[in-house]
Amino acid sequence: MGNEVYQGSTYTATVTLKNLGNNEITVKPQVVNVTATGGNNNFEGSVSVSPDTVTVPAATNEGPGTANFTVTVNIHPAEEPGEQYTINITVVPVSQG
Repeated sequence: MGNEVYQGSTYTATVTLKNLGNNEITVKPQVVNVTATGGNNNFEGSVSVSPDTVTVPAATNEGPGTANFTVTVNIHPAEEPGEQYTINITVVPVSQG
């Protein structure tokens, strides 16, 4: 998302999923955890993903099926200068049924 972030700012990133299979798949991206190093070692902001579920089409002769989701990071206005953040996101299949 960049090398330097600023207190009170919002950042977004687009993540592209690729499907090499011959069937579409619906998945749910989820924020697993956010860690901070430096400053007070505590992330006080928020992270969200959109949409809640993503359907990735099957591959075709032209290549893999692709779909995107967005990660939005809101940096709290009181975040400590010099902190670095790691955001872990997992993508899991949505249960059928």
